[in-house]
Amino acid sequence: MTALDQWAGGVAGRLVDRDAAPAQYIYQCHDVWLDYLYEVIGGQPGDGHAPGDEGFTVEVWARFPHHRPRLATLFTKHYGSRGIRPGDVVFWPVGSANHPASHVVVALTGIAPNGTFECITQNPGPAVRATLSIYQVAGYLRPITDPMEEPVTQEEIQKIAEASARATVDRLLETKITISPAAKGQKMTIAGILGTMPRHIGTIRSRLATLLDRK
Repeated sequence: MTALDQWAGGVAGRLVDRDAAPAQYIYQCHDVWLDYLYEVIGGQPGDGHAPGDEGFTVEVWARFPHHRPRLATLFTKHYGSRGIRPGDVVFWPVGSANHPASHVVVALTGIAPNGTFECITQNPGPAVRATLSIYQVAGYLRPITDPMEEPVTQEEIQKIAEASARATVDRLLETKITISPAAKGQKMTIAGILGTMPRHIGTIRSRLATLLDRK
């Protein structure tokens, strides 16, 4: 399951409030954008708040990246609706027919032949998976890090760490070192040296016993 799918499944059906707006403006479409920004993309509080006196959500896209410069490290800006794909953050302008106060959603699919796409949207009501028209879309922000990539699990991280450790040990065992000054520069791999140790264990034990008897 992708990071986008995990987020969409967790947010659908919830009343999302991420900006602590006054009660009359609580649970807005903008809260879905902020939740996605923080939970999936790695944004920080303040990165996604809308500029301007009215605070219309489309201003995030319209003034990108000058109002919130850090967003430019997380997204690229695109105009119109052409090319919308899963993970894109789609904006409608103020005065649009279906969203007169502007609107923002997170795309879950590309555009269907009938000019619609599935998305997570909020207001009216809780965040839901819905099908909306691309009519009058102003543009969208595309994450630089693809949220459609499969997240790395803890088990995969452990496997990678173990493989790296094995590779390191293998390289170490193949390292050649001078075995003694008397060897006149002769070198053996560490693996080779370790391989000779069983033949000398008896001698080592005997010498240790002798040393202990002297004390």
